[in-house]
Amino acid sequence: MRMSGENISMLPPAPQRQWTVITRLNGFIHGVILTRISTWYCKWTGLPPQSSCIYYLPFNLVLKYSHAVREDEAVAQSFAHSIGLPAPRVLSYGEREVWDHSIKRNFSYGSILMTRVSGQVLDDCHESLEPSQLASIMSDIDSCLAAMRRYSSPWGSQVCSVLGGRVHGARIVGGRNGPYPDSLAFNHDYIQYKQTERWEREPVEEVLGNAEMMNTLSANHRIVFTHGDLLPHNILVRDGRLTAILDWEFSGWFPEYWEYTEMQRFSPRYFWSQQVVALPSYKYAAELKASRAMWILASESFNWW
Repeated sequence: MRMSGENISMLPPAPQRQWTVITRLNGFIHGVILTRISTWYCKWTGLPPQSSCIYYLPFNLVLKYSHAVREDEAVAQSFAHSIGLPAPRVLSYGEREVWDHSIKRNFSYGSILMTRVSGQVLDDCHESLEPSQLASIMSDIDSCLAAMRRYSSPWGSQVCSVLGGRVHGARIVGGRNGPYPDSLAFNHDYIQYKQTERWEREPVEEVLGNAEMMNTLSANHRIVFTHGDLLPHNILVRDGRLTAILDWEFSGWFPEYWEYTEMQRFSPRYFWSQQVVALPSYKYAAELKASRAMWILASESFNWW
């Protein structure tokens, strides 16, 4: 795993959107030509055929092609790779309109052509790892988190995507929202749900009090580059070391606690939650309590996929 950069706060250049004509051209090449090459290549090599929007290609390449892929993801992954994080290298991004005959409308499909990284998915192999191997992997994760926090946002205090637009995530209000001018506006999007009818049968005062703690805690939070979905199904490992962090679609510029609370959005008994709280950089127990209350308030708005 390669890392780079000094332990200082640096301001990266604000990323720019790709020219539309290049995006459309890449979209045609990816969606029409490369997907067909992938079908032939998988039959020839015995690799598994396309599944979950991933297409294997020659020359150790892979194509991610889906209606859920957005330019923000490609730019975030490219930025992550450029600062030394173990993210696959992005070669090109494309978009194309695909006609759905069942509902008689166009869908925009995004696509990312990238290098393929070897390794096992951590979620599939963690039970077979030696304690020392898992400790080494978590040390690598902690180093990646430290590297991501060396950079100040080019968008100032905004909570936003890498391109300065809306944020996307499993625990984002409405699934995709913003951008927010600051952390307080971000918090308010959750707290506003205190007036919903469901609270006639819930302990609203206790939950609301815990959620509103975040406004006080946020006064000391920096806005930092964040993956947003750093869970074992997005981590590749080999020989007891981290080899890649995948799927940057939930990434952006978030309050510094967000990465850690999103890593613990499942049960505290889950092995990953236990590993996160043991990280040397973990210091967000109060924020986790407030975040869980915020999630309860806005849970009916989430996109659970």
